[in-house]
Amino acid sequence: MADNPNPAPIKKARAGQPLIVGAGPTGLAAALNLAQAGHAVRIIDRNPAPTSESRAIVITHRTLDMLRDLGVSDKFVSMGHIVRGLILTVNGQNKAQIDFEFIPHKLKGLLVVPQNFTERILSDALREMGYVVERRTELTRAEMDTQGGNLQLKTGDAYEATHVSWLIGADGEQSFVRQLLDTEMKGSAEEHHWSVVDIDLGPKIDSKNMEICLAAKMPALIRIPLGKGKHRVISNAPEVTEMIPEHWRPGGIHWQSDVVVHHQQAERRIVGRAVIIGDAAHQMSPLAGRNLSLGIEDAISLTNIINDVSRISPSMITPKVEEQLNHLFRAWERERLGRSRYAMWISNRVDALVTERTGWELFKLAQMLRFIGLLPSVQRVALALLADLSPPEVEKPAPKAQ
Repeated sequence: MADNPNPAPIKKARAGQPLIVGAGPTGLAAALNLAQAGHAVRIIDRNPAPTSESRAIVITHRTLDMLRDLGVSDKFVSMGHIVRGLILTVNGQNKAQIDFEFIPHKLKGLLVVPQNFTERILSDALREMGYVVERRTELTRAEMDTQGGNLQLKTGDAYEATHVSWLIGADGEQSFVRQLLDTEMKGSAEEHHWSVVDIDLGPKIDSKNMEICLAAKMPALIRIPLGKGKHRVISNAPEVTEMIPEHWRPGGIHWQSDVVVHHQQAERRIVGRAVIIGDAAHQMSPLAGRNLSLGIEDAISLTNIINDVSRISPSMITPKVEEQLNHLFRAWERERLGRSRYAMWISNRVDALVTERTGWELFKLAQMLRFIGLLPSVQRVALALLADLSPPEVEKPAPKAQ
């Protein structure tokens, strides 16, 4: 899908306006939030077109609530597919099944939206504001300080110099903006290998429930319905298609990839008026479904602060006020570091759950799933793993009169 076959005039950034590098979901969410606040935002991407692949698919409940503020959450729900529950099979036998009705959110399920749909929704909303992604354009040089910076951009053989108030790097794992910040990714040296395929399965395959298939001393197999007969199948085997059971009646393949990642993040996200968000700042296994949502959260939470700060008149910014503003952004950085650490903990737990198994652990997992919704302690773990939500507060009985 092209950015716009009949584009509205691109609003080039005025001197001192934000520039976003990378037009994936993270960059688009940042651009949309800035544009809705009145910034003449500019967003560039070196690729000639948006992705046509499904890639990241999970929109967590927390992220869906943030997208509501951008006015696009209903479109995500209408274009996505809601997974209503989970089935666990062990050694080919159905051992447990849970309904996601216990999730304390009006969306009683997990929302899956392919990344190409996510980009379409956000870019369409941005286009309605009069902005489109500048394709085949890349950042080649930047000199940033506490007031903004001077950039050099390249489109084809043409170079352009511009001044910006903010440089926001949403440019993925090989982030050029991260290199400019001179900040390293730190974390586990262990590599996580996953094989992923989006594939048509037979009509008898459950389209409401996701499925985890485990067997002692065998690779794991995870199936997530995407709607309309399409399913995502993930395995820690080298070739996931070879793991798909014949009775699933595998058909056409829509997308396939081998994923090798480390669980790591950049400890420093912001230097002066340059900042990294999304995959440029944190990377983890796709199994827990956190990468896409974390990136969108990064984008919206950061640009909310930028929007608030931009409303302050320059004449009001004294050294004391400047120090207070810097504190706001440092607090944002600490909060995002905490969020990504937590997501990596979840990702590690999920990875271990399906790859490092004994017979006793398989039994414990089945028992845990049976008690979800009944035991608050188990529900708390389930909400963290599935919904990225805290459990509802348990009403405490009033103390008895003495």
